[in-house]
Amino acid sequence: MSWITDAINDAISDILSGSAASMLYELVDNSNTVVNDVSVRLGDAPNSTIMGLMKNINENVAMPIAAVMLTYIMTYELIQMITEKNNGAEIGTWVLFKWIFKTAIMVMVCKNSWNIANAFFETGAWIATKANTVIGSTIVNPSVSAPTELEMKEWLKATYDVGQLLKIMLIAFLDWLITLIAGILCQVVVIVRLFEIVIYVSCASIPAASFGNRDWKSIGENYTKGLAGIGMQTFFIMVALGMYAVMVGSTVVIASGSNIITELRNLILYGIAMTLVIWNSKKISFAIMDAH
Repeated sequence: MSWITDAINDAISDILSGSAASMLYELVDNSNTVVNDVSVRLGDAPNSTIMGLMKNINENVAMPIAAVMLTYIMTYELIQMITEKNNGAEIGTWVLFKWIFKTAIMVMVCKNSWNIANAFFETGAWIATKANTVIGSTIVNPSVSAPTELEMKEWLKATYDVGQLLKIMLIAFLDWLITLIAGILCQVVVIVRLFEIVIYVSCASIPAASFGNRDWKSIGENYTKGLAGIGMQTFFIMVALGMYAVMVGSTVVIASGSNIITELRNLILYGIAMTLVIWNSKKISFAIMDAH
């Protein structure tokens, strides 16, 4: 009866080794896909129709608010200029010229606030595009030393028993699930960033109106820091993707002769670490830019 037991065990081993090999190869592809999809999407700009709508909102809704705000701020600024000079006793014509010059500059800034805000995000898209060419060249298939899936299957079948193959399958499934979740979370961060870009540019003229007075300029300064923070968020996401691609490509080897369980564990750790960094990329960027 032993030949029946051996035949059953061989059949189970064949099924498990084939499934494990297939899952390992799919896991490798998913790891590379996460890096590719996120890095490519980072270079995308919001839909032109949406940006057109936001531009209309900025010009027709935010701009009138900014005009009222600018009128108040510059009137307040003029009063401060006059009262600072011995309650107007020592005021000269240069003060009025200075006020007119500042007002003219602030009107120009408000009028071109849309283009200024967009420049920050276009710079972020340029960073993503340039970095993607570098990161794309560092993505290495961790299973490159195993020419075919069939050879991986035969090696797994010859090296591991049924229990170990089942363990490998379970860990590989967990790794596949984590990679899937990581890819979704990273995509969510990128999509949320696009929403934030749209919201920021839709009201660009309002904070731009606050630069004319030292008591109000903190609004515009924080807004500008926020623009820079969201723009530079792209850079930090690309750095995280680059680290993940290099670490997976150079240290994780899912191939014949390797310790599959150890390599899967490392792949899980790198995937979780990359996801956490990307999820917190906005906090990192805002902390560096001192944005609130």
